[in-house]
Amino acid sequence: MLSTLSVKARQAFLWVHIDGLTYQQVADRLGVSDRMVKKYMAQAMFACLTCQER
Repeated sequence: MLSTLSVKARQAFLWVHIDGLTYQQVADRLGVSDRMVKKYMAQAMFACLTCQER
């Protein structure tokens, strides 16, 4: 599932779920807005859902 994500979406997902960073911390590290991090997380969650259906 992770390989289907963009590099930034994958990194955001890992930092939030593995390292426990906040969206704002991830945004600061990636150089994007916290709103963009929310979009990355939505992409990752969608990839998780569609991966389970296969």
